[in-house]
Amino acid sequence: VSLAKKPRPTLVVRRCITKRVLDMPNIKNIILDSHNPYCKIIDSVLYSKNGRVVYACARNTKGEVNIQDGTEVIESYAFYRCNNIETVMIPDSVKEIGVGAFKGCRNLQYVRLGKGIKKIRENCFYLCKNLQTVDCDGDIEYIGPTAFFGCRSLTQIFSLIKCKWIRKKAFARCYLLTNIHITNGTSLGDKALVSVSDICIDSQNQLKPALHAVLPDIDEDKYELIALASARKDSSVVHIYMKDKHICLPRYMRPCDKVALFNEPDKLIDDEKYEFQIFSSISNAEIKQNLIFTAYRKKKSHMFESYLKRVAKSIAKRAIENHDENTLIELLHYDWLSGNALNQLLSDFPDNEMNVAKAYILEKNNNKNDSSKSFRL
Repeated sequence: VSLAKKPRPTLVVRRCITKRVLDMPNIKNIILDSHNPYCKIIDSVLYSKNGRVVYACARNTKGEVNIQDGTEVIESYAFYRCNNIETVMIPDSVKEIGVGAFKGCRNLQYVRLGKGIKKIRENCFYLCKNLQTVDCDGDIEYIGPTAFFGCRSLTQIFSLIKCKWIRKKAFARCYLLTNIHITNGTSLGDKALVSVSDICIDSQNQLKPALHAVLPDIDEDKYELIALASARKDSSVVHIYMKDKHICLPRYMRPCDKVALFNEPDKLIDDEKYEFQIFSSISNAEIKQNLIFTAYRKKKSHMFESYLKRVAKSIAKRAIENHDENTLIELLHYDWLSGNALNQLLSDFPDNEMNVAKAYILEKNNNKNDSSKSFRL
């Protein structure tokens, strides 16, 4: 026995299973007594004798898990920290999945839910960091608090059109999840979509609940540090679509600015300048420039463009200092910089670095054949 790690026990099931036993976090193997009248094991998964209930899964189970047809209930924490499973297929016969059933399955990538499931309970897929896709053949009506919290690889989710409740922080820290459609019949919990970048709402009545769902709370003294670190990421700007309206907002806002926004959310629709005023009120020039440039990627507002033309040189210089060639090339595509400004930028480049960006500048100024500015790609 290694002293550095606790040995993982083997669960020997002789009689019935209790909740206390199932909550043991380190069950590596499950061995069933041959005379056990209560349970059976199929592919390392512990079922009730009649096959209607899934109690637990051995932690060393690998690859794909297929829940047997005829199963009706998956108990709470049944697959807790089964870190080697990658795919879970749940049949239509399953009607209930317990709290935290797949919590902490860090290598789980794909889940298919059957038609019988209507509720996804609290912490069901909590911190499944590699979960990418969750499909469902039926209609999910309820998503519990923190159900998908920390699923940072999640890119595709089942339709939420008929979902009636999305509870607090249900999709928090799902940074890659986009294009969530919220209908008028959906009740949104506080911070339910706090890391989702793009959401679509059906009517103006949903605007205020949507703002509460997507905008996080941050302390005044931490605002600048958090906003500065995230301003160049697409997730730093929230996009809300409503019929022919497209609203974009900085995700991280000072508490006073957010309170003002929540008091007059309809102003975003009635006043076209109000949205730009929210961005313009940011005092830190770097945060403001990066956020507006990020917002402009999806919303080609003339007010955003006019501002970016004025500060394009500052953004370009900062991209060179940070060796951020992709942002610089993206900026050069918009032709916001004059010929003189482009020539001045050439002198700021580090030697033998960011050569693709140099090529863009030389091409724009028709100097690509000038031997004094030659370089290797």
